[in-house]
Amino acid sequence: MRLDGAFNTKQTVNLSAAKQSIIVFYDALWKQDIESYLSMEIPKYHRSLLVHLRTGILPLRIETSIFLGESEHIRLCNFCDLHTIENETHFVLQCTKYNDLRQQIFGDRLQETDFNSVSLSEQSSFPMNNKVRQLSKYIQAAYLRRSILYN
Repeated sequence: MRLDGAFNTKQTVNLSAAKQSIIVFYDALWKQDIESYLSMEIPKYHRSLLVHLRTGILPLRIETSIFLGESEHIRLCNFCDLHTIENETHFVLQCTKYNDLRQQIFGDRLQETDFNSVSLSEQSSFPMNNKVRQLSKYIQAAYLRRSILYN
């Protein structure tokens, strides 16, 4: 019997069978939807930075200012003069403080006209889908620069 059927009919379930059923289900689900960077051979620290980017927990103003009670519209980037909310897209693609890092790490790919003509959501997914190693190096270099500027 399926677990949801047993639950709905309030029948007793064999816990060992239920546990195995759950393990098999989630194992298949996770293998199906695993993001490529999780299985790449990159340094653990770089993989951690990518996870932080993907889960929205990089210490950017969009996240850190929540604890200060600031409204989203005033969580602007402290590192450039664009007067833009410092979120993941701004940090990776737009902040002028990191233009040289983007050029050095990604090369001309982020500057090409076809890249600039696509939507912001497509631009946002480009580094994560096509340049994972470079993106992790970029995040590391940008955070090194930030730590120097803050101290």
